[in-house]
Amino acid sequence: MDKKREQYRTALKALNAGISKTRGPKPIDQVQQSIGKLSEKYRPIAHHFEVPVIPKENRSHAQEIRIENKPAYQHREEMMGMYVIRSSHKNWPIGRRVKTYHGLNEMEQTFRSLKSD
Repeated sequence: MDKKREQYRTALKALNAGISKTRGPKPIDQVQQSIGKLSEKYRPIAHHFEVPVIPKENRSHAQEIRIENKPAYQHREEMMGMYVIRSSHKNWPIGRRVKTYHGLNEMEQTFRSLKSD
């Protein structure tokens, strides 16, 4: 997933570099269409980013594009690899909830091994 994310960022950076080339300014519609094509190509990754087009003073041509992480997905990445334990026992301390979860997990493993024998 990180490889695709970097490929998407690289493609957007190349598009941004092409905006300021000497062939003349790019119309905003053309730039947004190119962003849309890249978003389709990198569909699983594109929704993690906001890609606003910053207009020039005349508002019909693009000055630059920005690549911004969406805060919700940034938080999700920070939580990758962690467990969420849901409990109806809100008054229990966290340590007791975790111990109960691990105890339940051990019991389930024991029952699985008994069934397989």
